[in-house]
Amino acid sequence: MPKIAEEVIRNNDLVFATRPKTKVMGALSYNKNDIAFAQYGESWRQMKKLARTHLLSSQKVKSMSFDRAEEVSLLLEKVADAASRGNEVICLTEILNSYVTNVITREVLGSWITKEKKTFLSKLSHESSPLFYEVFFQDFFPNLKWLDVLRGSDRKLKNYMKNWDALFEEIIKNHSRESKEVNGNNNTYFIGTLLELQKDSSLGFVLTNDHIRGLTLDMIIAGIDTTFATLDWCMTELVRHPEVMNKVKDELKKVAHGEDKISEELLDQLSYLKVFIKEVIRLHPPSPLLLPRESLEECQIQGYNIPKQTRLVINAWAFGRDKSIGKNQK
Repeated sequence: MPKIAEEVIRNNDLVFATRPKTKVMGALSYNKNDIAFAQYGESWRQMKKLARTHLLSSQKVKSMSFDRAEEVSLLLEKVADAASRGNEVICLTEILNSYVTNVITREVLGSWITKEKKTFLSKLSHESSPLFYEVFFQDFFPNLKWLDVLRGSDRKLKNYMKNWDALFEEIIKNHSRESKEVNGNNNTYFIGTLLELQKDSSLGFVLTNDHIRGLTLDMIIAGIDTTFATLDWCMTELVRHPEVMNKVKDELKKVAHGEDKISEELLDQLSYLKVFIKEVIRLHPPSPLLLPRESLEECQIQGYNIPKQTRLVINAWAFGRDKSIGKNQK
């Protein structure tokens, strides 16, 4: 199996570069106007270039370091406050979910988002995972669309997207430029950057509201659900393996040099922590089944003819536990 997947991903990556045209993918991509769910093509390449250049560049990430540092301080305050109450148990799952939601919504939408809106966004993000794998008869037998209506799947997807639409309308309508000087850097959040680019005639293409909705949805869903799941499993594995926790704590103390917190500039020195996080992701991938791909043309995989529009789903969870991949896996 690993050899087959390697041949598909490495040797035939362009052949399987697109997403299948499904009802869910079409809705979540805002009609092919995002990165994660849209089909491969010129629009997808433009969106990817825009995100890489304007949203996820190293300069952009560094400009928001103050926001992340402030959210870490608030996280530590929550943990200290919960511990000071004399409770025997602290629910880190709830605290970490709140922390990740605060960081992602703040960087994507700005600091004006209310607590209620953050909770709502977190709920929408968590609801997206089961929706990905919802079976719609319309995707396979268009004439059986009525079955999706009868089963309630059609209504579920429409209600889900209505919630996003209403939220985006409020965000775009009420958003005022959130540009401020933080530590000497001009800090503009993702939504502000996208709204500014919408007015830029030199961008090379027309950036519509659907593009902004699609990219924003990608950032929120991909940012909240996956990051929270990884952090939650990291804490679980540390509790399960005290010897690993001790090694992580020793490295943190060594790099911190007596300081209460470690700055982002020192994260590269935490080599053991990096290996630990990679191991957690191997054992507990945030998305056990990767988003489906589809072949753009006919190809050959290990001597077999694979027709055009063949759907491919990769089981990342199984790969992480395949003993043939690594000798030292436990």
